[in-house]
Formats: sequence, C-alpha cells, structure tokens
Amino acid sequence: MTIYLSIKGTVLRETEKAVQFRIDEVRDTPVDQTETVWIPLSQVEKRMTDKNRSGEDTMMISEWIAEKIGIL
Repeated sequence: MTIYLSIKGTVLRETEKAVQFRIDEVRDTPVDQTETVWIPLSQVEKRMTDKNRSGEDTMMISEWIAEKIGIL
C-alpha cells in the first residue's frame, strides 16, 4: 500500500511526465530552506491550488519519492 504525504509550495514548470515544484512545507511543517525539485507525475496522487493563499499549490506525493528526493 502506498503512503502519501502533503507538500506545499509553488509549481514552477510542468512536462508530460513531471512537475518542477518549489517546496515551502512538508506535512504542514515549514522547511528550513526552500528546495526546488522535479517530481514524477506518476508519484503525485492529488494536486490543489489554494486561491485564498496567493495561489499556493498543495500536492499529495508518495512517501517513497519524498525520501528519494531528500525531503524526509
């Protein structure tokens, strides 16, 4: 069973297979230093944009990819 976690930030670019994302929060905890990473769309369960918070994006990504890109 796949475990997902939430990340918040900004989508910078997108291709057919991946999204470039600037991460501001992981599991509702602000990161010490903002990171920009590419995340395969196959590892994204859900994407949302909060219109009330200046267009902040939230994504639910697999815990596996979070570990692989070094944000856990």
